[in-house]
Amino acid sequence: MKIDQWTGNFTMDITERQMKQLFISEKGLDEEFSFSDCSLKLASEFIEFLIGTCFEYDIPFAGKTLDAIREQYGWDMFCIKYHRCMICNQPADIAHVHAVGIGRDRNHISHIGNYVMALCRRHHQEQHRVGIKSFMKENQLKGVKVTPEIAKMLRLGNWQQEQGQNLRFINAE
Repeated sequence: MKIDQWTGNFTMDITERQMKQLFISEKGLDEEFSFSDCSLKLASEFIEFLIGTCFEYDIPFAGKTLDAIREQYGWDMFCIKYHRCMICNQPADIAHVHAVGIGRDRNHISHIGNYVMALCRRHHQEQHRVGIKSFMKENQLKGVKVTPEIAKMLRLGNWQQEQGQNLRFINAE
């Protein structure tokens, strides 16, 4: 599906103008731009804006489009933010590249510096079945390094404590 079909425009010119206006407004730019003479940086930012819009409003990607952008334009971060599988774009959970559990309680450890991926249930189970190294190599994944901002966004582990806040535990009695 194309964005113009999703918006109901059914003409690419109208959709392109609308998307550019949204982008200009969001970025606080003063004037319109043309792809024929804009900078590579601006074009890349616009493409990332379009991808983010598709993630935010759950606009499906065409297969060829998905293949073309998967390795570019912050795809991994969009998948993490919107909980979409990095491989198939289905709803996903956050998977850890470095195992948690058995001595590493996911709710109490610092996730900063560790790597995570967004994987659907099927791909997460496959990752456990074939092993992390084989899985990542086969699917050409690197994972996303957890920063304090990512830990807070995903509410990973003791992110509150790392932000200088005390953790409060609710007594289960």
